[in-house]
Amino acid sequence: MRRCIVICVPVLLFVLLLLGGCGGRASGESYFNLPEGPKLLFRGGYGKITIKYTPPPDPIFRIANATQYIEFSTIKDNYGIPDKPIIVDYSVETSVMNPDIAQKTGNPGFDNYVMKSIQSWVYTRYGIGRVRLMVDVAKKKITVDKSGIVLIEAEKGRPAPKFGNPRDMVRAIGFTVVEGRL
Repeated sequence: MRRCIVICVPVLLFVLLLLGGCGGRASGESYFNLPEGPKLLFRGGYGKITIKYTPPPDPIFRIANATQYIEFSTIKDNYGIPDKPIIVDYSVETSVMNPDIAQKTGNPGFDNYVMKSIQSWVYTRYGIGRVRLMVDVAKKKITVDKSGIVLIEAEKGRPAPKFGNPRDMVRAIGFTVVEGRL
């Protein structure tokens, strides 16, 4: 009797699992909802799985990542208020290259702080060229001249790249950021 229970119980459980797992709903379908319509991926499994496609964001030329910001409070506490604005000219090809100070302030510590902050910025891949930046601490204003940037050509099936607003072109805290010609 005991031997019958030891053999019958696992067999009975296996049969119930087989009938319960495969009965009635043996064909599940999985789809991707792509812009041109749903595509059947495979059949099998439980139920219906739908995965929705979210298109990538529009191509905008702006800062993608920055490890250092130009902060007004840090400048005021550590370097004071410089007497004249600093103007920095640099090349962009995703990362900042060859930064050059076009107009110094007379405070080398402040000039180095701004240069290190700018060198930590990484831009999106949608533009190449020169950017001029003026940091005027006395007016709490940063002016961005992006006239030297050339946007890349549009990729097939995507909108043409465009510039981000001036606030997206720099990473600064406590400043008003405007666009202008330098």
